[in-house]
Amino acid sequence: MRVAIYQRWLATLGGGERYTIELACALRDLGHQVTLLTHAPITADQIGQRLGLDLASITITTLADSPNLATVSAESASYDLFINTSHGDLPLARARQNVLVCFFPLPLHTYRHGGRGRRTSSLPTALEHIAGLHALEHAAPHTWAWSGSSIVAVLRRRWPAATHLALRCAPVWPQQAPAPHVHVWLDGQPLAERQGWWSDWRIPLPRPMRGSHHVRLAITPWTLRQLDLAPDDRERGIPLANITLAGPEQRWRDLPLLTADGEPSPAALTQVHSALASYQQIWAISEFSAAWVRRRWQRASAILYPAVAAPALPERAKGPLILSVGRFFAGAHNKKHLPLIQAFQQLYQQGLRGWEYHLVGGCDLDQPEQRAYLEQLQAAAQGAPIHLHVNAPLATLNDLYAQASIFWHAAGFGEDAQQQPERFEHFGIATVEAMAAGCVPVVIDHAGQREIVTHAVDGLRWSSSAELQAHTRTLIDAAAQRQQLASAASARAHAFRPAAFRQRLAQLLAALR
Repeated sequence: MRVAIYQRWLATLGGGERYTIELACALRDLGHQVTLLTHAPITADQIGQRLGLDLASITITTLADSPNLATVSAESASYDLFINTSHGDLPLARARQNVLVCFFPLPLHTYRHGGRGRRTSSLPTALEHIAGLHALEHAAPHTWAWSGSSIVAVLRRRWPAATHLALRCAPVWPQQAPAPHVHVWLDGQPLAERQGWWSDWRIPLPRPMRGSHHVRLAITPWTLRQLDLAPDDRERGIPLANITLAGPEQRWRDLPLLTADGEPSPAALTQVHSALASYQQIWAISEFSAAWVRRRWQRASAILYPAVAAPALPERAKGPLILSVGRFFAGAHNKKHLPLIQAFQQLYQQGLRGWEYHLVGGCDLDQPEQRAYLEQLQAAAQGAPIHLHVNAPLATLNDLYAQASIFWHAAGFGEDAQQQPERFEHFGIATVEAMAAGCVPVVIDHAGQREIVTHAVDGLRWSSSAELQAHTRTLIDAAAQRQQLASAASARAHAFRPAAFRQRLAQLLAALR
């Protein structure tokens, strides 16, 4: 079977990306031809060096990142099975069979999507449907959406003579960007052409008309990466702020992709639901995620826990070392490194000596926000034996797994599990890796961590910083209990080995067929 797996974020090589690659390898090992689809360039050698995985005979294809995920949707039609593992993306799936892997379900209207764009009579003004735009962006006083190389709009209204097609762009063009060259067609016939920068453009319509009519704009595309401004491969054309029909004196209206109160428009909801409906199955990575799929999407999902191989550990004795593993990332899925560093600082101030705390994770140093977050952590670590290993090679991580006696994890700490469930750990690959390496997990008592760690059996769970510190002190002072929990943790990790993953995957594929 020819299988394509789409993962926008593949080049970041985080936990979700590792899941994707493990899935690709498992499908290859089951005898299928596998292609990974992504947008940012990355090679099999780069993946292998970072994650220690062999991608032999797996193809990596880089697609243009177009609005409405049109390139991904079109490519999916070439395969027997299309699997979407890209968090936050819902391309319309067109393979013979289609599966959505859900790490955690966001509210549907927040997804980048490529639905069929059915018409709706509920939209304001003359715009019935529009396609070809990225998500809305805001920078007071402007609101706009970047287009790709093409915009298609359906206008629905009877218009008299002297009516104009009115276009407005936000003043956000980078100075380095090429001047836009725009061709406009009305119902397949050339209507206008313009090259150069503009903000307002009113194009006279040729005659009075009624009913629905199609307008298409073709724009020469570019990307921020091509301009060396940012590692962003989104195809961009113009920053569209408004498109409507107008008389010479008619006032502008807001771009009707959101309603006035900020809720998604009927067209946007129709498109995203049509995209979701194109997937025959949803595979959730944990019971925690599956419960939220039912709650947010009203869809059932099967569970496919991540495959977690035991780290290839060097011959090292366990020592007085606490370890945390997770990306240094200042976003919604932040790993809460700062509270953990502060907890170790408090233990150190209370007299803990002889123990070290090590944090390992990747960080996009080209992003100012992420670099600032890392610098904040480095400053907080001063004065105690706390070490940050940024973008460390796999050998360094495995060496630390081999030495560490205790593993800390805190994603979601201080957040509201009902209001912001996406900020918690949806599963916890690093926790399982640490357990397989004989580390005792001391993890937050929420979300996916509860499915991995049974309190006082194969690890300890906590809800407050004081509880984290107390559990850690107990393990430090009781070597026998620490060894007992470490042995149980290693045994528990076997439930998530690649062999179990492949067995479950084969069952799901059989059910799909």
